[in-house]
Amino acid sequence: MALYEPPLPVHGSDPAHWLGRYDREMRQGHFAAAMVTVAKGTKDSRLLQILPRAVTVPLMHFAMRAQAGQAPADAVPLLDLIPTMHHDAQLVLGAADLIEASAAVRADTLLLGGSRSPRYLEEALDALQTAMPHARRVTLSGVGHLAADNGGHPNRVARALGDFFSITA
Repeated sequence: MALYEPPLPVHGSDPAHWLGRYDREMRQGHFAAAMVTVAKGTKDSRLLQILPRAVTVPLMHFAMRAQAGQAPADAVPLLDLIPTMHHDAQLVLGAADLIEASAAVRADTLLLGGSRSPRYLEEALDALQTAMPHARRVTLSGVGHLAADNGGHPNRVARALGDFFSITA
């Protein structure tokens, strides 16, 4: 089994604290604002953390329109992905007991993360590594949570997965 930075609640953290604001913005049809709320809440972008919403929301709206007009035919537009973030947050909220339950996992497990990822993701991997008897940890230097995405460094993530699964096969 392999996990890449699962956003699990650890030490009282709430990785889905942004859900209420996101849901309000979605109900109001403010999709760019909702995406900024997700990005700021998950801390996926350091740039979005420092820029004010008055700047980031119009930029996100522009980026979404530009992407929709230029995306390859087989690409899923960001506008279609934004509504799925609610379900992601629901899964996170339902994972409160996962660290404790992971102690029963006997499978060889790769815990994979990036050195530039938010602290709460590193803490989740730390807790899993402590709890899981057959866990191995790999940290990819210089990348963050979005490394596995096509715009990140998916080749590095794939190489780590390939190395792990060829060893455990």
